[in-house]
Amino acid sequence: MTAIGATGTVQAAGGDKRWEFNNEGRFTSPTALSSPTIIDGTVFVGGLDNTLNALDAESGKQQWKFDVGYHINTSPAVVNGTVFIGTGSRWDDGSSIYAVAADSGKQQWTFETGDTVLSSPTVADGSAYVGSEEGYKSGSVYALDAASGEKQWEFTNNREFNPSPTVINDTVYIGSDDNNIYALDANSGEEQWSYSTNSAVLSSPTVADGTVYVGSNDSNLYALDAASGNKLWTFKTGAKVLSSPTVADGTVYVGSNDSNLYAIDTASGDQQWTFEAGGGITSSPTVAGGAVFVGCVDGTIYAVTADSGDKQWAFNSGERANLSPTVVDGTVFAGNDETVFALDAGVDGSSEGSRVMLGTLGHHDGWTGEMPQTTGQMDQDSTNATDNNTSSNSSSGSQTKESTPGFGIGSTIASLGGASYLLKQRLTNND
Repeated sequence: MTAIGATGTVQAAGGDKRWEFNNEGRFTSPTALSSPTIIDGTVFVGGLDNTLNALDAESGKQQWKFDVGYHINTSPAVVNGTVFIGTGSRWDDGSSIYAVAADSGKQQWTFETGDTVLSSPTVADGSAYVGSEEGYKSGSVYALDAASGEKQWEFTNNREFNPSPTVINDTVYIGSDDNNIYALDANSGEEQWSYSTNSAVLSSPTVADGTVYVGSNDSNLYALDAASGNKLWTFKTGAKVLSSPTVADGTVYVGSNDSNLYAIDTASGDQQWTFEAGGGITSSPTVAGGAVFVGCVDGTIYAVTADSGDKQWAFNSGERANLSPTVVDGTVFAGNDETVFALDAGVDGSSEGSRVMLGTLGHHDGWTGEMPQTTGQMDQDSTNATDNNTSSNSSSGSQTKESTPGFGIGSTIASLGGASYLLKQRLTNND
């Protein structure tokens, strides 16, 4: 194990490294992704060395590790003292969801899925929601009791559910390899609506003010009415959108495999600015202190001004920076194929916006304690409906309900989302 302590306590120029942790194994690869989650001064992150690690946020020193025996393909979700992770790959038989005590790393329960778990659990109102592969060209979305791991319901489909779910207003939003974004009832698993894009959906959705934002491998970012699934607008990029979007102050930020970070007006879908990076952006951005932070496959972590896209600083990590950053108290926690590190953000404050509020792709402990409820108007009678939108009656998916969610460990949200594309990059070429 290697842990390098903080280089100093004096605030330095943005992008300076404070510490790094290398677990003598890979945190990411073409088959896995684990972005850091920071709760109560502890950084939680998994890796392909089969371990979940708890690190001190100030120094990077390892507090404990939990060896699951299989690849950890997901980012941890931490809720009410419990860490939830997904494991497994197509090369082993250990595909499961684990619940682990956050203070000790002691296993609380495990739930075995049918195949690889690239989707990260989202925990809301006492239930853990997660997508999974279920063998070749099939998948499921599970609702599990967060306290016991017992299955509450399962929604099945003829293709994989690799993105991470977002849960808001008692609805689970998740994308699938069948090109669809689904809205499922969080209590029963019944389909409320689905919307068909033109390629696989490996980006995890975010929801703000009654609108769902999600990318697709067809190169588009979609804005959909959260209540009806009607299309509000699309924004065309130059390549696959594997990055998961975040929304802050009326702007949606998202990366693309065309090497650009985009800022797009949430209401109109018009581009506000674009920032060209040194390679494809599959990392998902975060917003803090008037800056946007994102990783790039060329190994660089970028900080750009949120209202203009001007570069503030860049840190070259030396390996692909696919992990999605999270900012806590002026420190950026991010990583690459080999290392998790802490950088001076160059700004005060912590991550804000929809990605953090919904716990997607790493999160911190600024939670409300209840499942979020949107304040914006959801227009179920939108005139922008398209033929791509279908009701539950025409869906290819189905659900089986075993019990209703409800053993309460508290109401809070946490998930990984987004760049579950990494396994898929083994099978298909990037644009």
